[in-house]
Amino acid sequence: MTNNPSRKIFINIAVRQLKHSMEFFAKLGFNFNLKFTDENAACMIVNEDCSVMLLNEPFFRTFTKREIWQYKQPYRKPIRHILRKPRRSGRTGEQSD
Repeated sequence: MTNNPSRKIFINIAVRQLKHSMEFFAKLGFNFNLKFTDENAACMIVNEDCSVMLLNEPFFRTFTKREIWQYKQPYRKPIRHILRKPRRSGRTGEQSD
């Protein structure tokens, strides 16, 4: 593969509520390209060469015949577990939670 500096990447992601998704990512500091944003999709700018297309699920389905993955419950790990330092076990080189 040759190195092509003009290559652009667009990643498509299905979302249930486009407006809420845009508000969420805007609060994280992302901007949107309004030229490629409408009631079905929003173009979130990651950097100059990469954008994420947030697509309403019905619109996303027009791009594929595959099922959209649905989670049953959001994965939420307690913050105390993430911030906790691992404890050392009695054996050298091993750590335990």
